Amino acid sequence: MISSRLLVASYLGLLYQAQAHNYSSKGRKVYQQAIKHFQQAIKFDNQKNGHFWYEFGCFYRDAMQNPTEARTCFENSLNQNINLPACVDLAELEVADGNFDRARELLQQGLALVPMTRPEREQRDRLESRIQAIQAQLDD
Repeated sequence: MISSRLLVASYLGLLYQAQAHNYSSKGRKVYQQAIKHFQQAIKFDNQKNGHFWYEFGCFYRDAMQNPTEARTCFENSLNQNINLPACVDLAELEVADGNFDRARELLQQGLALVPMTRPEREQRDRLESRIQAIQAQLDD
């Protein structure tokens, strides 16, 4: 009984995330709907792996152009689970704000993660140019 509830909650989280992405692609007039759906996805997230918070942060950064809320979401993602995408995105925000020590710390945390699965290795490859750009800014 409990495992079926967890499964339903997991599917609900994914459903709300998909709906949030759908709304976020339609423009500002439906952004509040997207926010509500991201919040619901987070509410139903029983895995707590940081994924939904990370996606919510990307929405705030990219669609809403709100780095303050994006930062909060990325930090919430890392509080659930240290993950490379959130480390990289938050490090970029820290560099932009001149917080180089914090950016360096975040990058070290993310790079310390060993990609075990093929999707993790592919994700690391996709982030490599951004990682190098951050490192170059930190070395200046």
